[in-house]
Amino acid sequence: MPVYNAQAYVKQAVESILNQTYGDFELLIINDRSTDASRAIIASCADDRIRLIDNETHLGIARSRNRGLELASGEYLALMDSDDISLPDRLAKQVAFMERHQECGVCGSWILTIGREEGHIMRYPADCESIRCAMFFKNKGMANPAAMLRRRVFERLALRYDPYLNCFSDYDFWVRCLHTVQFANINEVLLHYRLHAANTENRISAAEQKKTLTKIRRALLAHLELYPDEQELEIHDALCSMRFYPDKTFIADAGRWLLKIKAANDARGLYCKPLFSKMLGELWFGVCTRSGPLGWWTFKTFRRSPLARLADISFALELKLLVKCVLRLKDRTA
Repeated sequence: MPVYNAQAYVKQAVESILNQTYGDFELLIINDRSTDASRAIIASCADDRIRLIDNETHLGIARSRNRGLELASGEYLALMDSDDISLPDRLAKQVAFMERHQECGVCGSWILTIGREEGHIMRYPADCESIRCAMFFKNKGMANPAAMLRRRVFERLALRYDPYLNCFSDYDFWVRCLHTVQFANINEVLLHYRLHAANTENRISAAEQKKTLTKIRRALLAHLELYPDEQELEIHDALCSMRFYPDKTFIADAGRWLLKIKAANDARGLYCKPLFSKMLGELWFGVCTRSGPLGWWTFKTFRRSPLARLADISFALELKLLVKCVLRLKDRTA
């Protein structure tokens, strides 16, 4: 558990681990030169299982996580953030899963948001192939603070968080081991994830976030031996964020780019072909849904593309798209 100026939440976070039904663990807390009362609060939690480590200088979250990975001695490494809450049976259920599935290198779970936006369950796919597909366009495959790692796998691969990234170091970490480690998620909430003003996305500039995400996306495309030019990269970034101005040129270019991605995966077989192709088809449907104001042209373009046949879209949803295009309605979810 890396900690930096988390006095408002760290006691709850620590107690949620100390109160686990599975008790055979050490709690490594990496205090990253906190300047508030965090260290004193941690020190007040009298429990022999706590191992408090003080960084000599402020290292940042990625380096602090790496220090925790290097100092840990257990068979499994459970990750935790200092503002979240693990449910009492989190460790017990994850250890039991890892014991039953010796091939699994990472086991996560669903999470429930608390704080600024309360009560939203973030559901992650259960099986490895679906998790890998969910990582391709967005970081939707694994919740970092709910993850448990098999230590010997990560030691063998010498995998660590990139110390030079100030944001999305978890996404980058998962991408670098995406095709060498087996992933799984337990389909139930095992962690409460706190949303508040100090979350990374609220502290890091939009420009730096975009730069880091572009780096990660280039790496994912390189796995497929795709090396996009600047125009293709802009299209890809727009598809990942689903933020774009719906004009005919973009829609046509987006369709060609998605087909190029499909062809690359068909050739390499890196991702499960049916799942990956379905995902591309559904993304194509989403692009066209957001382009309803372009009218009948959008619906014709959607239907003419081979991508339309890949999407698992019901007749009702397709009819809804047709009505939206005929009436030139704006997409309210864009």
